[in-house]
Order: sequence, then C-alpha cells, then structure tokens
Amino acid sequence: MPQAQGSERHRAVVERESALMRTADAVVTLSETMREEIVARGADPGRIVLAPNAVEPSLLDARPDGAGFRREHGLEDGDFVVGSVSSVVGYEGFTVLAEAVALLRERGVPARMLLVGDGEALGGVRSAVRHLGIGEACVLPGRVDPADALRAHAALDAFAAPRADERVCRLVTPLKPVEAMALGTPVVASDLPALRELLAGGEAGLMVPPGDAEALADALERLHGTPGLRAELASAGREEVAANRTWPRVAEVYRELYERLGAV
Repeated sequence: MPQAQGSERHRAVVERESALMRTADAVVTLSETMREEIVARGADPGRIVLAPNAVEPSLLDARPDGAGFRREHGLEDGDFVVGSVSSVVGYEGFTVLAEAVALLRERGVPARMLLVGDGEALGGVRSAVRHLGIGEACVLPGRVDPADALRAHAALDAFAAPRADERVCRLVTPLKPVEAMALGTPVVASDLPALRELLAGGEAGLMVPPGDAEALADALERLHGTPGLRAELASAGREEVAANRTWPRVAEVYRELYERLGAV
C-alpha cells in the first residue's frame, strides 16, 4: 500500500527480498517490467526467467454464453458493451471508464458499462455512475462465480483496462486482459509499460494515456465504428495468448529451468 512505502517494515521487506534474489540460483517473474526491477535490485540478469500470466489453452476455443449473460442483465443486441471482469480497486481506474461511457453516450454511441467484480472501490464507482447520471447505462452485479465470469467476458464488445499511473500498474501485468484476449475480446488499456508488454508492444490492443477519459472514449468510439479493427485486435490478442500465455507454455519454461538447474 502507498502509505507503507518508506516505513521501516517496508524497507526491511525490500532489503530481504533483494538479498534473496541476489543469491538465488534462479528468479522467476511475470514480465520484462518486473525483470528490470529485479535487475535494478542487484540480481544477475542471466538468472532471471520469465513465466508470464497465462490461461488454460481451452479458453482459446471456449464459447461462453455471452449473449445469455447480456439478456439476463438487460443488455440489448444493439448495445456497445464495454467494461471489465476484475477486482474493483482504486488503481484499476474504473471511475475513468464511467466518465468515458458518459462521453460516449453524449456522442450518440449506445455505450453500456458492464463491470463484474467486487472490491473496496466499488462504492466509489457507483457514486461516480450516479454523479454522471448514467445509472441506466451501467450494470454492476458484483462478484459472480467463475463460469459466469467467463460469460461476462464473452458479453463484452470491448474489455477496458484503464489502470492508473501508479507503480504497481507500471510493473505488474494483470491476468484478466489475458482472459479477454484468449476469448477474442479486443482490449483498450492504459499506456503503461506492463500493459504495453501484455498487449505485444501495443500491437494486440489500443493504448490510451492513463487517467484520460476523453482519450479512452475516443478509442472505444473507434472500436465501435470500425468492426474490422475489432476483428483485427481480437485475432492479434488470441495469437499472443496462443504463442506465449498458456499454462503448457509456462510449464515448458519451468521444465527448461529445472533441467538447467539439474533438478530433473
């Protein structure tokens, strides 16, 4: 947490982590952004191995009932449904998404926001929705079971990851956009190092400045008006997941590492 940074306990934890990483035979991490952080703490770059966030390969062929989820929650066929399936914490930036949806509706785009999940920032998102006067355009069902979470993913026309420009968001690649990519849902994300890496250098999604509701609305409006772009990004996202972000691929990374260490 931000308030913990700089405390004696936080410094002790960082120092202990850094010492362990400097002496370990190997350090496994999620992303290049995390790798750079670990190198900066003194770890040997040659001992760092990337094992990224991943999904079951079956997700690439899954066909969750997104249409049924839309019907159950009053989302119509003509609605342009944007949102996320995520923990609802402040740095995820979902109030910015609400602002973008309000802008889209002012422009005549039939945008609806679907935000599935729970967390300490959900009350703030609901307050923002009320303040913006878009309550009828938003569906916030809270936490759902895993099967319905996949159905919610499939109900989206665009997955939004409007993360704030905070250290954790610059460093850590989230899992939920990977699930969206596997299911063929185009992603719009804040232009932060970890998210750019996740989206294949920005080739598998649209990138927008963090905290900029108008830029987010512009990107979403572009997706709404350009079905070919949506199909192109959906294909690029699935290809990125198939090539690099399935559990069998991660298992290969670990097997190669254990073989190198003489553990098998």
